[in-house]
Amino acid sequence: MAWAIHKTTLEYRPSVDVTELPGAKADWLINPQLPKCDRRDWKVEGGKIVEMSVVEKTARDAAELAEYKIAKLEELAQQVAVKTARSDAAYLSAKADVDASKTKEAVAIISIPDAQRS
Repeated sequence: MAWAIHKTTLEYRPSVDVTELPGAKADWLINPQLPKCDRRDWKVEGGKIVEMSVVEKTARDAAELAEYKIAKLEELAQQVAVKTARSDAAYLSAKADVDASKTKEAVAIISIPDAQRS
């Protein structure tokens, strides 16, 4: 058994029969020497797995942070939209209740004979 890492996706297969790897065998590094760093810091360079430079790690981290912030802002905007819609619905419901109450009062006043209105 061997271990293999896909050159493009960095998919890691710790125990695999190399004849059963999907795709072309040339797409995989078989039993490569692994750098002593976190897997997310790996990259393929010159047919080897190497650690990213500090600049590459910083750029990756900045891009991931930006994606996270955008997703969080979209989530918050959705929450605000839902709360606003609920508030609008509650306002319209209350306004309808007030309007219905005013209509009932107006009908009651109109129903009073002229002699009793004064």
